[in-house]
Amino acid sequence: MIKRASWGNDVDSFNWKTLSDLPDNDAFLSVDLDSRNINHLHFRSDLREENLYFLKMMVALSNEMDWLLMDSKGIIVKPIIEDVIERVKASNVLRFLSDPGRFYDDLTEGKISLE
Repeated sequence: MIKRASWGNDVDSFNWKTLSDLPDNDAFLSVDLDSRNINHLHFRSDLREENLYFLKMMVALSNEMDWLLMDSKGIIVKPIIEDVIERVKASNVLRFLSDPGRFYDDLTEGKISLE
């Protein structure tokens, strides 16, 4: 779904990243060396991507693996695309994408806070 990044150590830290002016998704995975269990999986989906392909694939993977998802505010949601989209709509992401100037003004004036 996304190219491997040149950083990370490929032992317990794995990174995926594209650097482009086009939609740019990324992911990070860390593994506990003793148990070989996943410690942390973080992904960021570029909402400019047509049909939200990466986001949908990550939600499908999460559903398949029986994982829950957590947004930047710490709110946990089931891996159901409609639930994830509702969290996106409630986030600063949509405010910023809709009107970046207004977002910065509201942030400067204390009307909103960073997540």
